[in-house]
Amino acid sequence: MMAVVRDWLGGLSPSERLLIAAAGALAAVLAVTTLVITPLRSAHRDAQLSYESAARLLDEVRAGVLQASQQPRGAPGAADVRGVVTRSALARGLAIARMSPVEGGLSVRLDGADPALLYAWLAELERQHRIPVQRASIRVNDAAATVQADIVLAAGGPA
Repeated sequence: MMAVVRDWLGGLSPSERLLIAAAGALAAVLAVTTLVITPLRSAHRDAQLSYESAARLLDEVRAGVLQASQQPRGAPGAADVRGVVTRSALARGLAIARMSPVEGGLSVRLDGADPALLYAWLAELERQHRIPVQRASIRVNDAAATVQADIVLAAGGPA
């Protein structure tokens, strides 16, 4: 195959060989530009846009974290109180017999509760979740070392 090309080039005049060499060099430059340089530039541009987008997002997140850290932690809203009370009671091993909304709060009844667990739970609600007790009625059960508690918790935390 190479011999055929050499014979063909040998039959051309010097100016024709120069034109063929120039066309080959131009084709090589075009191929390198199309197949290598253009995709690299495109990938670099895409990476730069992605970096700039990520940097903007990072700045927004940092500003949000700074703003959130400067705001005092508020009490849970009335809609959140029911879930917080239920989850924290279950975590302490307390069974809520009845729960119903009342004006300005949430009424909770516990039957057969261990007094130590009950008091620890109420302290946790106020300290960690900012849900204070508005009213409490606690009666000792005669048959066991447990109590029956009717408690009204503030729905929106302290005023």
